[in-house]
Amino acid sequence: MPLDAHQIESIVSGPLRDQLASVDIVSLSVREDVDHDGDPILRIKVTFKDDGKQLQASKVKGLIRHLRTALALQNEARFPVLSFQVENEPDGEPSEAA
Repeated sequence: MPLDAHQIESIVSGPLRDQLASVDIVSLSVREDVDHDGDPILRIKVTFKDDGKQLQASKVKGLIRHLRTALALQNEARFPVLSFQVENEPDGEPSEAA
């Protein structure tokens, strides 16, 4: 049985917080989706505090590797796709009411 969004959040939270220690993460959200080829993926949105701190590119570029390792240890094969957002920034996704 595939892991649910809450389980995925628990798995990826540690590596995300470790690798992105230069920013204050406010929230994480996970959404199951499919890519353009129809393969299942995990859309992971990381929201961080708008306090002038910046993501370190050297940490971001290796982040997928850390997430895939953590997910693989739990037999989760779906590929993580990351997006980043500053707190209180519109996310560009359609609202439930639309």
